[in-house]
Amino acid sequence: KPQKTAKTKTIKLRPKTDDHDLEFKFNQARRFLADGDRVKFVMRLRGRENAYIERWVEVLSKDLVLLEGAGTLSQRPHQEGRAVVAQIDPHARDK
Repeated sequence: KPQKTAKTKTIKLRPKTDDHDLEFKFNQARRFLADGDRVKFVMRLRGRENAYIERWVEVLSKDLVLLEGAGTLSQRPHQEGRAVVAQIDPHARDK
C-alpha cells in the first residue's frame, strides 16, 4: 500500500487576531491534523510588535493549548526573523 506523505499546512496569524478568527483557524488546524497533515503556525510581527517577542511567544503557546488533543507540539513557539513560528504534528496512527 502506498505510504501517505505528510504535507505541511501553514496558518498565518497576526498578534491582534480576534478570538472568533482564532477559533476558525484552529478548527481548520484540527481538520488538517485529522487528515494527517502537519500544521505550521506563523505569527507575523510588524513595527513595535517586534520589541515584545517574548509576549507573542507566550500568547501563541497559550493559544496552542487549545489544540492539545488534536496533535503533538513538535516545535515550540520561537522567533524566526520577524515572525513567531510553531509546528504541530498529527498523532501517530495505530495500525
